[in-house]
Amino acid sequence: MKLDLYSSAVMKTIVTISILCATFLVIGQQNENNSNMINNGNATKVRKAEEKLKKVDVLEAPAMEEKEVFNSQLQSSRYNYEFTRKKFIRQNGTKGFTTDQQKTLDGQIAALKESADNSFEYNYLKYVNGNHNTDLISYLEKAYKLKPYDASLFDDFIAYYEIKDNSAKKAEFTKKLMASKSIETGVYQYNENVLRSIDKNGILITNGYDDTYPIWVLQNEKGMRKDVKVLSLDILQNKDYRKRILRKYGLKDPGIGPENKEFLSKLLYANADKNIFLGFTVPKFALKTLSANLKNTGLALKYAPKRLNTDKLKINFENELQLDYLLKNQSSQKVKKLNANYLVTLVQLYKKYKHNAEKREYLKKIALKIGRDINKENVVKASLGL
Repeated sequence: MKLDLYSSAVMKTIVTISILCATFLVIGQQNENNSNMINNGNATKVRKAEEKLKKVDVLEAPAMEEKEVFNSQLQSSRYNYEFTRKKFIRQNGTKGFTTDQQKTLDGQIAALKESADNSFEYNYLKYVNGNHNTDLISYLEKAYKLKPYDASLFDDFIAYYEIKDNSAKKAEFTKKLMASKSIETGVYQYNENVLRSIDKNGILITNGYDDTYPIWVLQNEKGMRKDVKVLSLDILQNKDYRKRILRKYGLKDPGIGPENKEFLSKLLYANADKNIFLGFTVPKFALKTLSANLKNTGLALKYAPKRLNTDKLKINFENELQLDYLLKNQSSQKVKKLNANYLVTLVQLYKKYKHNAEKREYLKKIALKIGRDINKENVVKASLGL
């Protein structure tokens, strides 16, 4: 489900998350000896600037203004549920909910049932509230009959058919999702570069909507990098699916689900010999725990306990990544903030090419453009040592 709804009518809640968290900065220091690339006079200035880059504002679920008016009480109920759900996810930092949190969500669904059990909103949210419980599919199907063109349903159907291993039906809804134009071009462009950052036949672990469903659309509808296997932390909450998909991909099951903060580390430690990558959007606490063994490859982090013989970041920059679009005006604040994920990569590359003025100028222009877009230009300048 996509939670950033009603954005034209509500105040934006900006939640500070470390999409360029300390982990990435540590990774940069581990991948290369940055201290040799910065003169002593600028070192302190750059360190302070990098600390500021750890926290970048990213658009999350919108907050409701006091004077917000909805077309109906049903829309209001839907908004309140989605906002509460997103708030709990932010509080927990993991997938899944505490017992008390789930009771709160269940209570909202129960109240909605009493007032409108035949409504689109009740049936849709009843399914969502099941956290990928496929036994509740009849509610999603009823919501679809009521509003077959509501794009907010499509990702839930994609996830359902992913769980059920029905590739044909999954493709049917990735086609509908693309046709709906609910995903912005800039989000697709970002995810294209995520795919370009992954080795052949790699496994990519994603976190939520904007880093999972656009990739499945690109694979199914554009035929792009269909060799990459996607593991969504959100969908891995379904235990039966988790066991099946890990077995299908030849991965050892860590015995716990993504609602446990140790899930990612246990999964990667148990499968250290596999070709696994993490998206920049996975929970920051997991990235911090794993930072010693993560190598930046562009817009993904390769889990590599052993030293890599090649500089995948430079190789991908020179041969795979397409960055020219970042110099153009972006369509929305959401895309601008998503593009902030590029900054640490751009800073790392800028330092790698200290003897190539042309490449440094190109990287600097992109980094400063992104910095202006998110009102962090001075921080970016300092990080580049300017």
